[in-house]
Amino acid sequence: MCQLDDDGSGCVTNFEALKALLSDPKIAAGEAENTIEFHWYSGEELGLLGSGEIFDSYASDGVVVKAMLQQDMTGWGDNPMGVITDYVDQDLTAFIRLVSEYTDIGYVDTRCGYACSDHGSATAAGYPAAFVIESDRSIENTNIHSAKDTLETINYDHMLEQYKLVLGYAYELAFATL
Repeated sequence: MCQLDDDGSGCVTNFEALKALLSDPKIAAGEAENTIEFHWYSGEELGLLGSGEIFDSYASDGVVVKAMLQQDMTGWGDNPMGVITDYVDQDLTAFIRLVSEYTDIGYVDTRCGYACSDHGSATAAGYPAAFVIESDRSIENTNIHSAKDTLETINYDHMLEQYKLVLGYAYELAFATL
């Protein structure tokens, strides 16, 4: 069974943002003030295994991470994006609200109640992280983790809006003095 929204839609959203960034001459020439990394983690549903290993390794090696954005579900619903407000860096979360101006669907603040995705690994390792999902957490996509999570249930227009957010976030921070 292929899980398309959780986490496939976020993977595609991030991949498309990466492609767009690499098409920018300044980014491609390495002229950005800050290095941008895109990660795809495994083992999120089993306890943030992949992201935990990466961020624990970064912390033990003294790697500087100035900002992390988590995207995993981006392709469901017709709702404003959900900006997670707990287990995140509040300054980055405020920045996400500003960058949401690049989108046409806006955002709503929402909470997980726990470190519910890979941003939790970054936060636990002492790195600033933000997390945006496809909607308010109170609006549940009942298709995820089931055979109903198929291409037919993906809202590509919603993914496009999340893509705009990721692209704006990465581009703005690439050239920011942090």
